[in-house]
Amino acid sequence: HHAHPSCLLPLPPDLRNLRPSSERSLSAPKPAPRARAAPQVVEPHELVARASCFVEERIAAGGGRCFDEAEHERLRRVNAEESATLANAFVSPKFLGAMEAFNAKRPRPPARSSQAECGRRLTALSLPALV
Repeated sequence: HHAHPSCLLPLPPDLRNLRPSSERSLSAPKPAPRARAAPQVVEPHELVARASCFVEERIAAGGGRCFDEAEHERLRRVNAEESATLANAFVSPKFLGAMEAFNAKRPRPPARSSQAECGRRLTALSLPALV
């Protein structure tokens, strides 16, 4: 079992604390909730319904995200940096090489010649960094 090449992509800072839905994270021990947080724990099958209710109540109450211009600028900068980092990661030699190796191990039906030629051209394509 080989890891998918997307595992090589860097996670933006805001996402580093999120767990990916993979076998590795599902089997990892999870901390027990503290007593005061326990009432907030939601069963997985109830999560979407609870989240929808929460959002609907917040919208009905007129609640929204409020932040000043400085925070807006910081969020805009973080978004731009993370977007560029992710885009560059998808065209990096390390990622493209891993994709090629990953796909080479998978059985494939015979490709039509035009698809095969297009794939060879795409593999040989060298893209400049976006940032």
